[in-house]
Amino acid sequence: MRAELSERATENLKSEVKLREVETELEVAQASTDMIATGVLDYSLAPDAVDEEGAESLLDEAEMTKAAT
Repeated sequence: MRAELSERATENLKSEVKLREVETELEVAQASTDMIATGVLDYSLAPDAVDEEGAESLLDEAEMTKAAT
């Protein structure tokens, strides 16, 4: 019985952590949208990231995940 309760508590905690992560991502996206809408944030003025070979250097999703952990 204790093992089952412990497992449920662990799953509940994991779910709460994931929910908070998603809520934070949503808040950041909303803030960015608001800043773009008000003109505070303008990506058209940002310099392009170009590496030595002249190709744009963008992080893919896997690299962003690694950087976030």
